[in-house]
Amino acid sequence: TVVNFAISDSESKRTLFLTKSPACSSLLQPTGHSLSLRGGNLRELGRFRVEREIVIDTQTLSKSIPNEIRCIDILKIDIQGLEYEAISGLDHFRPFLICVECSTVELYLGQKTIFDVGALLEKLGYMPLKFMDIQLVPKTLAKYQTCIPVHGDVIFVPNNSAKGRAIIERDVEKWFAALCMHGYMDFALWQIEELKIRKPELITQTEELLRKS
Repeated sequence: TVVNFAISDSESKRTLFLTKSPACSSLLQPTGHSLSLRGGNLRELGRFRVEREIVIDTQTLSKSIPNEIRCIDILKIDIQGLEYEAISGLDHFRPFLICVECSTVELYLGQKTIFDVGALLEKLGYMPLKFMDIQLVPKTLAKYQTCIPVHGDVIFVPNNSAKGRAIIERDVEKWFAALCMHGYMDFALWQIEELKIRKPELITQTEELLRKS
């Protein structure tokens, strides 16, 4: 289902900055104070050059979801700096797993970084399970093996708080499936034991099959 809105934290009209590379386009201007870190050793930032501006309608995430969809099980967010605003519009939805592309520094003007996104999700009952494997920029212009983590995917899952447990218990089997799909069966099994959640038979059977494979 394609929704004819941009996702933001409110119902409004905003400017979309269309860049040379469509994947860099955003509702935020690509002029953050640390954007040059995305240029690599050659400082090539041409793909972020704004070529056109258009005014579009925005909507919150919860209001953009069709009425027949009652729950979100897995949520992937990749929206060039608007991650915090999108999550702010979740309303009652509490996915079992959220994969959100974040930045550790400001790449887009006024962008909220992973520190803000993580703090917001913690309040909702989540914790980070995977943090940015991809590291794009060497510490200096020399070819060092270690890198600065600038931008990448972070996976959030329900934590062990009362809010996190409530998310899991909405449907323990679906929660388990969501984590297994991303390779976190061992963590899910630990969390079941830690929170003393009754393990459905289907999970026991799945565990046995996966361990044999």
